[in-house]
Amino acid sequence: MRLSSRPARAVLVTAAAATAVIATSTTASAASFSVSARVNKSSCTSQSSPYKWWGGGPSSASAYTYRPRGTVFICFTKYKISDSDRRYDYWAVQIQSNWRFRDGDAKAGARMFQNIKSSIEARGNVYAATPTHKSNRSCNQSFSVGVQAGFFGASVSPKICSGYTVQRSSYSAKYARYTSTKAGGLRRVETVYTQKVPQGRVPKYNLSVGVPRYQFDWNGLYWDVTARISYINRTNF
Repeated sequence: MRLSSRPARAVLVTAAAATAVIATSTTASAASFSVSARVNKSSCTSQSSPYKWWGGGPSSASAYTYRPRGTVFICFTKYKISDSDRRYDYWAVQIQSNWRFRDGDAKAGARMFQNIKSSIEARGNVYAATPTHKSNRSCNQSFSVGVQAGFFGASVSPKICSGYTVQRSSYSAKYARYTSTKAGGLRRVETVYTQKVPQGRVPKYNLSVGVPRYQFDWNGLYWDVTARISYINRTNF
């Protein structure tokens, strides 16, 4: 299977179009904090008309028939953390992607991404992001994944099939990036990023979820499979 970052012919929703259809919703489940936090902003893609996704295994005559596929809807939430610090403020942002597996081979490749990037670099090395986590639970059983950011903790409750992993591939004082290679084993992916910033400054976040929409080309003998990703973006959030 070939990997490509070029626009896929099968991709029907561009990043710009995806951003335009995001609407306010209360579908998102909130992250949990050890201190008081209020929702500053929240929006979701359509749950009634979710985005379709599909992956693909190694190139073969049966690759198209057994491709994993389903739907996903996505929610973004931004939080202001309550604090008594007169010099700094504390913010958090959460991405939740809700994956429905329809059919196909769940173990076949279907790489997804979740990316968070802040407009402000965290001060005093105080920032945190949901760590890599691997499930040992059934697909519809949630479990808690937490982090500590300075004086407060933050946790999320993903639902991931046993044996599947969401990897934090990188993170810093301004961003966090996540990936999972097999969307067929995901049900709810939740990642949270927190940071300390100068008082009065409100960070703007560029958020994105990479949805697998693989390309299949029949060469006369078998399906040639190319990994394609369509990004659902939320900018200046």
